[in-house]
Amino acid sequence: MRKGLIVSLMLVLVTSLILGSIPVSFAQKKYNEAPMLAELVKQGKLPPVEQRLPEEPMIVTHIEEVGRYGGTLRVAMVSPATWAEAGQLTTEFFIERDPKDYTKFIPGLAKSWKFSNQGKTFTLTLRKGLKWSDGEPFTADNIIFWWEDVILNDELTPVKPSQWTVGGKLMRVEKVDAYTIRFQFDKPYYAAVYLFSQVAGYGCQGQGFLPKHALMKYHIKYNPKATELAKEAKYDYWWQLFQYKAKPSNRDDQQHPDIPTMGPWIAKEILPDGVIWERNPYYWKVDTAGNQLPYVDRFRGVFFT
Repeated sequence: MRKGLIVSLMLVLVTSLILGSIPVSFAQKKYNEAPMLAELVKQGKLPPVEQRLPEEPMIVTHIEEVGRYGGTLRVAMVSPATWAEAGQLTTEFFIERDPKDYTKFIPGLAKSWKFSNQGKTFTLTLRKGLKWSDGEPFTADNIIFWWEDVILNDELTPVKPSQWTVGGKLMRVEKVDAYTIRFQFDKPYYAAVYLFSQVAGYGCQGQGFLPKHALMKYHIKYNPKATELAKEAKYDYWWQLFQYKAKPSNRDDQQHPDIPTMGPWIAKEILPDGVIWERNPYYWKVDTAGNQLPYVDRFRGVFFT
């Protein structure tokens, strides 16, 4: 609970905004972007912002006024071995907690959710058109990959997660369509909504979804030469390299330029005294004026030990 609260409060600090539960439709369909991204569009290195945002971006309401683009935010970090303090700012969840009332839930990567079958079925519906930081689509396949190819794989997950074991049986995950996932439990499990909304770090990259397109080549199911790749990287088994690559670059001293994220910033450079993250051009949140977030171009975690 404390971790999720810290994330919410820090995001308010960064953007000078409070997440709102206003309707997800954005009538104007005309958006603005940071100058550094506008220049990349002009050079032909990025598609227009309207093509980078989902059909229904998350709209964030401001506290006092709409923010301005630019600058670098500096956040303290414990040591080179853990990026957790600063890295929390790069973490996104299916469902978010309302900073104005932490007992309430608001849409995140999922635009809606519901329980049915007397609490034994939980359904998540994703926003259409979400994209990873490399521009690839974010769909239900990323959830199925996390579940079927990571959690259900005994080499990657020999001990199954207790939070997804209800009544002594592991939950079942079903893809309904490209944007809808159904989770089935043998008993009513209303705690599921909490486990997809920041509690104990669940419901985020590595704990609910993974970029299948970027990780397939490290998985033996999709690449028979995955073990060879692992040995080239000084690992004994394919699953060791996969676990390293699948761990998001917001947790500790890991930087994976080839592994995308859904967060507002992307880890770009590790320095002797800290880490630099740079804005994600495909970030899926906007403010009420149609400005793609975040406002801050870069943020830097600085080691203080």
